[in-house]
Amino acid sequence: MSEEIKVLNDKIDFLTDQVMSVTSRLKAVDELKEDMALFANDAFTGIVNFLADVDFHFRSEDLIALIKKMLRNVKNLSRMMNQLESITELAEDVAPLAKEVFNDMVEKFEQLEKDGLFTSMQSAFSGMKRLHENFTPEEIERMGDNHVRILKLSNRLATGENLEKLERIALEVEKMDLERRGKVSFFRILKKARNPEVLRSIDLVLDIAAIAAKQKKKA
Repeated sequence: MSEEIKVLNDKIDFLTDQVMSVTSRLKAVDELKEDMALFANDAFTGIVNFLADVDFHFRSEDLIALIKKMLRNVKNLSRMMNQLESITELAEDVAPLAKEVFNDMVEKFEQLEKDGLFTSMQSAFSGMKRLHENFTPEEIERMGDNHVRILKLSNRLATGENLEKLERIALEVEKMDLERRGKVSFFRILKKARNPEVLRSIDLVLDIAAIAAKQKKKA
């Protein structure tokens, strides 16, 4: 009899342990349910507030229509994602080259800055600003037209032979003493005029003067 009572007590102890284990688990589940209920309550409140803010712009039927469009365009969305992946891969491949090009551009701009290009551009802009401050747009336009005509005329006259002659003349003029204080005789001038080159130059000057007088008369 005592042995049977002992076995019965062991079974009761086992069942008691199982009941306590199940009770502990149920208690944990209840605590989890309470925590989840609090979290769900906060989340629900946040969703309600969010929907209240967008109530004028959002309708459930719009969401359903958007979902339908997404389902109809799964292939397009997949193709778009593939394109985005391709663009990402391309950006990763191009990044080193772009960095090299950027560094090369920085070096070139730095060299241009050392050469004074930006300073010259700043001076040019300052000159344009002064030009607009002192002249009307109509006057500036006329000056532009006149400068073009002058450049065309200079291009016609600035042949290799003429430029060499002008350079020789400028070199000789630099050597001359333009501030002569001594007396210049008339016969000395006549002596120089006997030089054939001087006579040809005088004849050329007179021809040019005659052409200018003729043009002035026509005007």
